[in-house]
Amino acid sequence: MNELVLIKGNRFGLNFIMDQDADFEALLKATKVKLTEGKKFFGNAKVSIGFEGRSLSDTQQQSIIHMIHELTDMEVFCVVDENMPIVSPESLKAMAALTKETVPMGHFPKEVAVFHQGTLRSGQELNMDTGIVILGDVNPGAKVTATGNIVVLGNLKGYAHAGCDGERQACVIALNMQPTQIRIGDVIARSPDKFEESRTVAQIAFIEDERIVIDHIEGNTHKDFKILN
Repeated sequence: MNELVLIKGNRFGLNFIMDQDADFEALLKATKVKLTEGKKFFGNAKVSIGFEGRSLSDTQQQSIIHMIHELTDMEVFCVVDENMPIVSPESLKAMAALTKETVPMGHFPKEVAVFHQGTLRSGQELNMDTGIVILGDVNPGAKVTATGNIVVLGNLKGYAHAGCDGERQACVIALNMQPTQIRIGDVIARSPDKFEESRTVAQIAFIEDERIVIDHIEGNTHKDFKILN
């Protein structure tokens, strides 16, 4: 490609298309120029971002997100995996609504949720230095660990540890909550027997009075919580 970095808008946010052969420091410099030149155009939108052209490590993604926050008025609410299916704007807005009471931006990674498309099967592990939204199931024997919240848009039947760096205000959300074990911060759910199947109402697990409580998400249930991505 003629330019090291191209920034293209879509219905959900921005795609950063990067030269696969360029040095990362050169990509950072090119990204800085693009963001500075386009600050007025970008405005103060709340956006999702994606990366194409090359694979970036978590640390490299953090560097770019910090740069976005420093050089523009945009707010990044999630990083979208380029392999995930097309999601409607309404779905992304719903995800953004879950995080509207997040802690202040600029303290990546906790404020940025990463989307993962696909079911995790027995023996598979997903470890993130961010929050994670899983578009699929977490089967028995699979493990998900995240420093922020864990949201499973499917069945949670494996192991989930939210706030794994000690964050007790994290939570676990699933459309069908039947985990083998849940941990939030340093607290472990005492009895798996308390996880009841609920195929019609999404549930949220959070810490209350030094124990993990699981409740249906309905009405104003979530408003008492400080949601971390």
